[in-house]
Order: sequence, then structure tokens, then C-alpha cells
Amino acid sequence: MTTIKTLLRTMTAGALLGLTALGANAQTLWQGPPIEFVRPADGSAPTLPSNQDRITDYVWLTRDNTAGLFNIAQQPAYAPGAPLGTAWARGSIADGIQNLVFTDWRTAVLNNPPEAAAAQQPLVVHLLDDDIYLDLQFTAWQAGPFGGGFSYIRSTPSPVPLPAGIWLLGAGVVALRGLMKRRQLPLGQMSVSQQV
Repeated sequence: MTTIKTLLRTMTAGALLGLTALGANAQTLWQGPPIEFVRPADGSAPTLPSNQDRITDYVWLTRDNTAGLFNIAQQPAYAPGAPLGTAWARGSIADGIQNLVFTDWRTAVLNNPPEAAAAQQPLVVHLLDDDIYLDLQFTAWQAGPFGGGFSYIRSTPSPVPLPAGIWLLGAGVVALRGLMKRRQLPLGQMSVSQQV
């Protein structure tokens, strides 16, 4: 019985370590279903959560009534090099991120505010702190005294299927637990399921 318990503990610990190693320090490509973010051109403050696209804990994109995008999670307002914690490239994840040239947001969109041509250009955003890449395409950019409005469509995290090995591990754990329970019964005593 000790051998079965030891085997069960070793298998469980090994599986957990393997799953942890799979997710450690790996770049992530977000290719899940697209969502649209809209920041209305209503003169409201960029500090309102509804005016921020909170992509991760480190990147919350927004803009004030004038100027460009900034990351309000890391900076109070737009400044050259904004949004902090991001790098931008013209193209899409499908082009292969190794083939893209990443730069600051202003350079990637050709100006501040984005020119009409850049608004139609697909972009890839690299979230530096999390090493995440996502597709983004602007659909609107409002300028003028009641500016601040913008919208875009961006990709979301890809659904993560469980590897087949996890299902096999689960079946093995259930089988070993069943063996352990069966061996714990005194000789001659049958469980209710065995008596039927």
C-alpha cells in the first residue's frame, strides 16, 4: 500500500511540475475571438475604468481628450514613448512576430493622432511585462475639442486545450485511488459495489 501511495504522490507532483514548466517564461500569442473596445468622445476623464481597456494587470490603454494613447497603469498621461510597457508593429500575428519590426506606438501609427491610412493598418501589440502579443486594428479616432474618443478591435487570449496526457494522468489517479481503497478493506469484507 505504501508503494501505491508513493507512486500516486510522485505522479501528481510530476504532473504539477510539468504543467508549471509549460507556462513559465514563454511568449504568448493571443489569437482568441476579437473584442471591440470603445472610448467615447464625451470629454470624460481617462481615469474612469470604463474609458480604459484593461488588457492585463500592467497595461490599461486609454487617452485624454487630446494627444495619443497611454498606459494609465504605468503613467499619468501621454508622453513620448507612450504607452509604456508596450511595443507596436505594423502587420499581424499571422505574419510571424519574428518578421515584424516593433517600435513605439506613435511611430507604428505614422503620427499622433493616427493618420487615416494607419487606422486601416493592422497592428501587433507586444505587452512587454507579460510577453504577450495581440492583434489590434483601430476603427475610429476622434480629434478636436471634444476628442478623446477612439475604438479598436483586438484579439483576446486563445482558449487553452488540455493536453491528452492530463486526461490519461487523471484516469491513472482514479484507478490508483480505487486500488488503494480496495486494499484498505479487511480480508473477506466486500464493498457495497462488490456485493451487487
